[in-house]
Amino acid sequence: MQPAQPVAHPGGAQVAFADGSVRFLNEDLELQTFYNLSNRDDGQTLGEY
Repeated sequence: MQPAQPVAHPGGAQVAFADGSVRFLNEDLELQTFYNLSNRDDGQTLGEY
């Protein structure tokens, strides 16, 4: 068996959301915006991402 190869996602990654949508998140996404996307019902308003 060969060890698993790391998967490169140049520029970001495709992410599936709970509403069924899939979006490309750019690697330049601010960390706080990523955290806010990861929290459910936290009351934070998100801008464009």
